[in-house]
Amino acid sequence: MKCCGDQFNPNEACGWPKKTVRATIALMVIPPVIMGSIAMMILLFTKQQYESALGILATLTGILGTIVGYYFGSRSAERASEIIREAEHENLENANRQLELLGQQVGYQRGALRQMQDNSFEVDIDEPATPR
Repeated sequence: MKCCGDQFNPNEACGWPKKTVRATIALMVIPPVIMGSIAMMILLFTKQQYESALGILATLTGILGTIVGYYFGSRSAERASEIIREAEHENLENANRQLELLGQQVGYQRGALRQMQDNSFEVDIDEPATPR
């Protein structure tokens, strides 16, 4: 679905800031679940069904732990990926610089060899050396 006209980018959410959609979904889902669970626990406590209320609390804690763990885990993975990309980019730049220097050195060596060939002497055992 194109929501941004001709400038559609499948890696962005219609021009919204990065991670806005994730935060919006989290804010739409998590608070109602928490409030519903709290309301159910209060209802169970008033009916003196403590074991059921504790079961809901344990389930809610597990779900929230999973959500928070996923969020911070994905942020850490994204940061690690960014660090790796930066390191790879730096390594490639260094390799390019080294190749450029090596190319210059080879060019200098070729020039020196040509100059040596131009100034070389033909040597014959029976005759004295003469320039070519």
